[in-house]
Amino acid sequence: MKKESVADALWRYAPKIAGITGVAVGMLVLLGWVFDISLVHHPRYGNLSIKTNAAICFLLAGAVLWIQSITLKQQSRLWQNTARIFIAVLLFIAGATLYEHLAGADLNIDQMLFREKADAFNTLAPNRMALPTTISFLLLGIALALNAPSAAYNRWRRIFTILAMFPAMTSLLGVVYGLPSQYGIGHVTQMTVRSSLMFFVLAFGILASHPQLSLLSIFRAPGIGSLFARRLILAALLLPPLLGGLTLAGARFGLHEMEFALVITASIHIFVLSLLILSTAKFLQDIDTKRKLSEEVLVMRKQQLKGLYAVLHTIREEERRRFSRELHDELGQMLTALRIDLNWLEGSLASAKTPVLAKLGAMSVLLDQTVDAVRQISEDLRPGMLDSLGLAPAIENYVGKFSIRTGIKCDLHIPEDDFTIGSKISIVIFRLTQEALNNASKHANADRISIRLEHHADKIVLTIQDNGCGLAESGDRKRGGFGILGMRERVAMLNGRFSISNSPGGGVRIEAAIPLQENVDLIHTFLNPTQQ
Repeated sequence: MKKESVADALWRYAPKIAGITGVAVGMLVLLGWVFDISLVHHPRYGNLSIKTNAAICFLLAGAVLWIQSITLKQQSRLWQNTARIFIAVLLFIAGATLYEHLAGADLNIDQMLFREKADAFNTLAPNRMALPTTISFLLLGIALALNAPSAAYNRWRRIFTILAMFPAMTSLLGVVYGLPSQYGIGHVTQMTVRSSLMFFVLAFGILASHPQLSLLSIFRAPGIGSLFARRLILAALLLPPLLGGLTLAGARFGLHEMEFALVITASIHIFVLSLLILSTAKFLQDIDTKRKLSEEVLVMRKQQLKGLYAVLHTIREEERRRFSRELHDELGQMLTALRIDLNWLEGSLASAKTPVLAKLGAMSVLLDQTVDAVRQISEDLRPGMLDSLGLAPAIENYVGKFSIRTGIKCDLHIPEDDFTIGSKISIVIFRLTQEALNNASKHANADRISIRLEHHADKIVLTIQDNGCGLAESGDRKRGGFGILGMRERVAMLNGRFSISNSPGGGVRIEAAIPLQENVDLIHTFLNPTQQ
């Protein structure tokens, strides 16, 4: 078993870690209010404090995220209901506080637990959390409520999470630039640095949940999109703040006017982003070129394999033809001569009632059976009728013998008009017929088979259908396995189309369509792979 790396572990446990951090920060701030520890609840940047309700919301959001990080099988109904209650309380606090900000009302929820002086620094109302903080909590609560292992819910969950990060990012950049007025809105309560950072932690935990649907999973994926994201994300996160900071510093030191600073910032953004886009496009283009080259090589290799199979098929058929001819000419002649000698012996000993005569009779019967067997083997190897009379008579002859041998009634439909096709196509059609009928007799449990041969201007179509038991669940493997695989390969060798399926009325339907004009000389392709 592969050992999990530290990065993989941190990635997997990110929602749990973010949830625990939220709970810890919320509890520490509340303890700071209880024991009046200014270092905890009153962090120094502009003497801003994390309000009581904000601490409660951080605690609730962290607890919900931790509960949701537990696998669904491990979640009891109690945990699920607890998470729902926490989300409802979070949304209530955020919604009520937003109403107070917008309506200028006081719902007496700000100082329910702890009281703050009315003249607290940058505070619109005593102990009321900032408007940006309120908006972030409201959006974060909606994102937590949309927890479900589905693409639709997860998409909206990501949208609300990213929107919740925007006020926190604005406030944090204001702190980094030394512009306290920029991390508050007008004269309302401002967001603290700790609150901004905590929103990023919770948002990261939410975005890392449901790994298969997570927005952050794209950075770990093996595809082009992952390469693109990893290549540009640092520039997107660092370049705008860096350029903004440099421009602001120049204006502060009197190096240029603010209007000029905006022009310079816009120009640098255009230049750098265009350079990044062009370099990334070149990088992706190189990858695409390599992919196309690989595809071309793969196509060529497939053609070579097809050509190799065509060569092997040709060699095999030639060997079959040679064996068939030797069986018919050499062994057949020997057996015929032996038959004549036995007939002579039987005639010479006809008057003698001896055991020898009975033995000769038995030998004569055995010899007849051997002659029939040799003839059948010779026909199976390479039907002489195929070479002498053509495809249609060869199929008619084979189907007739098959019907007599198996007792299966065969309906044969062949065009009455004469047609001529190449030897390669003829032997393939004949072998397909052989294999299909043999499979039907062995596996189909059929009593009727229809064989239809259609000759068109551009192709020849062979359709064979039986009334048997049909294909099993695993299809080809259950019925003929390697035989059907061989049929597919024979048809593919000639750039044809092969299909096998269950018929609506029962049984199996096999159809092979082979073009009469081949687009590629496969043997030539195999022997000359560079001449494409």
